[in-house]
Amino acid sequence: MKNMLSIITYLLFFIGAPFSSFAGDLIELKTAAQESFPKYYKSDDHKMCGVCIDIIHSIEQIDPEIKFTGYNNFLPFKRLQSYLEKGELDVFFGFKKTEKKEQVLNFLNIPLYQINYVVAVRTKDNIKIESFDDIRAMRDKGLISTVTGTSANSFLQQQGRLLIDDAARNPSIALKNCWQDEDRLSSITILD
Repeated sequence: MKNMLSIITYLLFFIGAPFSSFAGDLIELKTAAQESFPKYYKSDDHKMCGVCIDIIHSIEQIDPEIKFTGYNNFLPFKRLQSYLEKGELDVFFGFKKTEKKEQVLNFLNIPLYQINYVVAVRTKDNIKIESFDDIRAMRDKGLISTVTGTSANSFLQQQGRLLIDDAARNPSIALKNCWQDEDRLSSITILD
């Protein structure tokens, strides 16, 4: 099993990593983080956490010759993708696989994890959301807040005829914006 994971890991990273990264016995792979719970987030004591961090540490534990650097640094989504395309980053954990991204990036065929979207509604709004049609029926009162550059945002755009506020940098900000905006009849947040 260890050898199989090592082979998969080497195949994944070898294509995008510059050859200078392979000097000596240690393979250092530059990465970064995207502020997006539960993939990457900082704990109360400022330690980087998340499912992608767990995956990174698991790979390092299974194969000590692989070392990831840079995962303590948050970068915006567009910069992450640009750095990967330019070779300034070797690898990133957590991008949604799309046809457009597949044209410029290499992806594993087996997903690392699945995303389940969550809808959060203020209890005082006294509404029940069971489908996007319920949100559409609210017209201009059914504004949905989400995090910019995330797969949730892309997913919502594909649903059509939804009012979307995608200005939040992270899920906490999206939730705070909704809960603090008393002018909104209903505040809906979709997180991934």
